[in-house]
Amino acid sequence: MSIQQVLRSAAWSLALFLVSTLLLMPSDGLAAGAAYESDLVLRAEAVFGGLRTGVAPDAPVKCGTPLAYEIRMAWPNLSAGARERLSEIVQLAERPQLDEFYDVDTPEGDFRIHYTRTGTHAIDMSFGVGEGNVPVYVLKCAAYIDTTVRVEITELGYRFPVSDQLGNGEEDPRYDVYFLNLGPGFYGLTVSEAIVRPGGTGPYLSTSYLQLNSDYKRIFGYSDRPFDAMAVTVAHEFNHAVQWSYDAAEAELREPPGGGDSEFYPWFFELTSTYLEDVVFDYVNDYQLYLPAFFDYPWMSLRRFSGGSNAESLHPYASCIWGFYLRETLDDEVMREFWDVCGSDPGFNTFQAFEEVLQSRGSSFADEWGEFLVWNYFTGDRAEDWSYSEGADFDRVSGFGGKVPDSLIATFDTYPLDTATIAVMQGIKVRPPHHSDEFGATYMRFVPPDAGGDVPDLNLLITPDEFSECLIVTAGLRAGLTPVIFSTQDFFDPVVVSDWSRFDEVLVVVSPFNTAPDQEILNLNLGFGVSVQDSVTAGAKKSAVSAVYANPFDLAASEEFPFGVLVTLAEPAPISMHIFTTSGELVAGGEEDGMYASPGPRSKNLYWTGKNRAGKKVVSGVYLALVQIGDKQEIVKVAVKNSE
Repeated sequence: MSIQQVLRSAAWSLALFLVSTLLLMPSDGLAAGAAYESDLVLRAEAVFGGLRTGVAPDAPVKCGTPLAYEIRMAWPNLSAGARERLSEIVQLAERPQLDEFYDVDTPEGDFRIHYTRTGTHAIDMSFGVGEGNVPVYVLKCAAYIDTTVRVEITELGYRFPVSDQLGNGEEDPRYDVYFLNLGPGFYGLTVSEAIVRPGGTGPYLSTSYLQLNSDYKRIFGYSDRPFDAMAVTVAHEFNHAVQWSYDAAEAELREPPGGGDSEFYPWFFELTSTYLEDVVFDYVNDYQLYLPAFFDYPWMSLRRFSGGSNAESLHPYASCIWGFYLRETLDDEVMREFWDVCGSDPGFNTFQAFEEVLQSRGSSFADEWGEFLVWNYFTGDRAEDWSYSEGADFDRVSGFGGKVPDSLIATFDTYPLDTATIAVMQGIKVRPPHHSDEFGATYMRFVPPDAGGDVPDLNLLITPDEFSECLIVTAGLRAGLTPVIFSTQDFFDPVVVSDWSRFDEVLVVVSPFNTAPDQEILNLNLGFGVSVQDSVTAGAKKSAVSAVYANPFDLAASEEFPFGVLVTLAEPAPISMHIFTTSGELVAGGEEDGMYASPGPRSKNLYWTGKNRAGKKVVSGVYLALVQIGDKQEIVKVAVKNSE
C-alpha cells in the first residue's frame, strides 16, 4: 500500500472532521513584548542570516526547525514591525519561489522535490545528471527520502506527515521538499504551515514542507562527503513532519531562566529526530559531533534548550543517546510508542509517555533513567562491551567530549567525610560535586579504604538542599565486568553497599528527578549534602562524640584545618555545636553559624573556624564546645592559639 493510499484509509478519517476554517493554536503564553521580539529577530539573524551575509554561524546549525517553529507559534502575537523584519530574514509565510522551477517525484511517488539550476538557490550540479536528465544531487535526495519512509513509516510504524489536503482539500497530497541556498553551515529545516485541530478536539496537527540545503559541501566536516549530510538532514527533518502528525504542541511552554515572555522548548522534538536520523543512516554518525554538549556538561538538564550554537542549544541533539540506550536495552519501537502516547492528548505530556511506555515494558522511567546514567559513565576510553555499541567511538568524530571528564567526577578514598570535609579535602576546581539541574547528573567515585582486612559496608547519605525528589544510583565496579547496580531510589535514606571491598570502586550518580515535572518550571543548580560513615562507627550502639579534630586549634591554619567533632549517631537525631568562653559567654554556634545537622542515622562532622558571630577571630585561650546530640549534651575543651 502506498502512502497516498494510507492517507485515504480509515486511519486518516479524522480529515472528515476538519473544521471549515484553520484553527490556530492558542498562544496565551506568547504575548510578544519588545524585548522578546528583539531577541527573536537577533536569533533569526544568527541562524538564517547567512544567506545574505555569506558568514557561517559560529558552529553548524543542525536544524532550523525549532526557531522556525517558535516564529510560527509567536507570529499571531508579533508586532507588524517584528513580522516585517523577520520576513526579511527568513521566508516562512509562503512557499519559496524559485527561478526556472523544476519538479521531480520520488520513485514511490509520495514526495515532490522542487529545485532550480540557476540563480541564488541553484543546486550543486558538480555531480552531473542522471536518469531523465535529473541532477544526481536531486536523485540522491529522492533515494534518501524513500529510504527514510521505508524505515520510519513502514518498518517502525510512525505516522506519515499530515497531508496538505488536511488544510486545503484542493492541495496536491504529495509532500513537498525544496532545495534552497540556506547559507553556509546550515543543514535544513521543516516549516510548519497550517495548524489544524480535526474535529475541534484532541492534539493540534500541522501541515509542513522541508527546506534542504542546495549545496551540502558548505557544511563543516562534509566538504568531501556532502551526501552524508544530506542523508541525515532528510531523515531528521522528515521526522519533525512526522511528529506534527501526533501533536504539534508537544513542547514545554515556560518562562526563560532570566524571566520574560514564555517560550516553547521543543527539546523532545530534536532528541527524537537526531536519534532517528542515525537509525535510518547509521553509517553517518553526525550525532557524535554534538556529544561534547552532553558529556562535558553532565549536570545539564535533559530539558535544557536555547537558541544559538552554545552547549545548551546543542544539548537536545546530543541527548539522542537516551533513545540509543532504550533501543539497546529494550527495542527500537520504544521511541515510537512514546509518540503514540504524546499524540493521545493535546499539549506537552512527554514525561507521562516515558512512564506509561516503560511501565508497559515491566520497567519504569526511574529504573531506566538510573541505568542510563551508569551507561553514560562508560563511553570513550571507558567504554565496555555491554554498554553503547558505538560508545568507544563517541569521542572520535568530534575529537573530544565523548565521555564525562575525569575533572567532573569527584573521587574519595578517605573516610569519614561529609560536605564540609569535601570542600577542604577535595578542592574540586571545575565544578563542585553537589550541584546539578533537574534531570542532570553528578558523578562520584568512592574507593574502598585499604584497611588490611575486611572493610565494612559503605554507608552513604545524600541530603537535598532544596529538591524533594532524587535518584541515587549506586553501582559496584570491577575491571572488565558489568557493574552491579544496587540502588535506584528517590528517598534520602542511607545507601548501603555491603562488603564494598569486593569492588574496585563504587560509582554513585545523583540526579534530581521527578516523574511528572512542572513544565513551567525548570529547576537548575540544585545542591545536596554528602556524608560517608567511617567503618569504625558503623553500627554504633550509642550516640556520642567519637573524634575531635585540630585540638589544640591554631587559627593560622583554621581555613584548612578547622576545629571539628565527629558525632556518631546510633539513631536519627539533630546535632548542634555551640562555642562558649569559660565564663559562659556565647561565641558562636548553632544553625546560624553552620554548626547544625538535621537528623540522620550516621556519623556527622561539625566544624568551627575560630571566629565569633561578628566574623572576627577569637583570642588565644581555652573555650568550651557544647555538643547537643538529640536530648543529651557533651562538652569538649578547645585550646585556641591566635598568633596574630
